[in-house]
Amino acid sequence: MCSTASLPQPAPNAESPAPRNVDSVNETGQTIQRDADNSIQNAATPRLVTVAKACVRSDFVQFLEMNLSRWCQHGLWGRERYSGGTVRVDKYEKLQTAYSYICQLDARMKDDAIRSRMAMVFLHLEFEKTCRECRSSHPGEAKTKTIMGRGRGKISSMIDGILENTHPSWRFADAREKGEMRTNFHNQKRYGKRWWTLVNTLGCGILLLCSSSLVGMMYAFPPTLFLVRSRNWTDSGHSRNTTVTATTLAAIARVIQVVHSDLMSILHLANPIAEKLFQNHGYQDYDTKQLLEKLRAFGSISVGQARANGGNAGDEWRQ
Repeated sequence: MCSTASLPQPAPNAESPAPRNVDSVNETGQTIQRDADNSIQNAATPRLVTVAKACVRSDFVQFLEMNLSRWCQHGLWGRERYSGGTVRVDKYEKLQTAYSYICQLDARMKDDAIRSRMAMVFLHLEFEKTCRECRSSHPGEAKTKTIMGRGRGKISSMIDGILENTHPSWRFADAREKGEMRTNFHNQKRYGKRWWTLVNTLGCGILLLCSSSLVGMMYAFPPTLFLVRSRNWTDSGHSRNTTVTATTLAAIARVIQVVHSDLMSILHLANPIAEKLFQNHGYQDYDTKQLLEKLRAFGSISVGQARANGGNAGDEWRQ
């Protein structure tokens, strides 16, 4: 069972975005947010409004009616903690734990879209936290990196250590195979960063209630980021012919927050239980009956919007 202390703290609620408690996320996030706010003001606004309107699955009530009681009984993370290697890297234990969730899902729950989204967000946050701590412990190296383009060695070695402890095949892998493992680690982290862009503005509820069209946008990366295509982590059948940048995702989140008050109200209701499931704590005592009653008051999203959402086939729950 995942320990509560090892899990990150997501957005407290939809109206009050999560504290930017990771320095590197803060710096990057501020730049993305400025660009996103500019996008909201420009001529692309009508398109963003249309896209944002289709980001919550149309059958959110039925979906939660079918799954919420089971989630609140058993949680999302499973009962067994993955143990991929014989040696622990105590200094980076939380980051290794985060990566182990990725591997656990890869090995045992390939079709579980929601858990994979949460695991990738967790990996991203723990990686950023570990990098920040590493830089603060070696401030001279951070300057060297800025001036001379170096100083990444400790983090790279740390990742290699985690991969070695997680994958028994690492010790026998050739350079190409090790390169693929490193790339897969970074790709999962990048997916997590993109999901975090939404979570940080909208709350964890978006991880539960996102539409299949939004899922497709999350994996529409700039091609330069895909040295090796990840085979197990797309929870949608969408192609990657269209690039959706981090700035666009942030702009979509802001449009939902500013323009679509109905969607924000739905997410605001779903956020508390989504956060408890993400943190792996407090979900068993949650009043799901009251939550479902409040959500039913919104009804389902219109048929026209359901078509715009492209259906919700990518979000089916599979045990």
